[in-house]
Amino acid sequence: SKFKQKVTQAPSVVQIMNNATIRRQVGVFDFNRLVSSVKGVDVTYFGVQGAQINARGFDGAFNTRFRQLHDGLYMGELVTGLVFSSMSSPPKESISKIDIVFGPQAALYGPDAAQGLLNIIPKHARYDTENEINFSLSNHSKFRLGGRYSKIYNDISAIDISFEALKAKEFPYGNTDRDSNGDY
Repeated sequence: SKFKQKVTQAPSVVQIMNNATIRRQVGVFDFNRLVSSVKGVDVTYFGVQGAQINARGFDGAFNTRFRQLHDGLYMGELVTGLVFSSMSSPPKESISKIDIVFGPQAALYGPDAAQGLLNIIPKHARYDTENEINFSLSNHSKFRLGGRYSKIYNDISAIDISFEALKAKEFPYGNTDRDSNGDY
């Protein structure tokens, strides 16, 4: 309804991942992988970093009918409506909570919300001053460094810096056999 209310009084089915739930997901840093554990959410992965979120029961890696927002701002690309999570994903350290609303939300959020929507609420520098830094690596030659620095200076100013650096070796696609010239 675009205003604060209890989950039990919401006119649609709502799932919320709060900060405590997000922090328990050790080793998971991408919001796509965070929400993949929520009932009713299907995440289609492609490559090391790419993913597309859908409401369960709707198919397609390139379905644009599940609207994804970051603090109320649309995360999708303007022309196709696809969300390129490797470019638009906020670092895990900066996420306060994730709201997932299932069912048609087109009347409130536009035609791209026919299946539902996901809204990532970031941490606010004034209310959440916890600083952190995380380093992770995986068996796919994937290294990640992420963190958040927050400080309140006085009654009217605060700073909040979030960062993420990621290096990964992409999965091989197609024919990986080389010919005599060394070409694929």
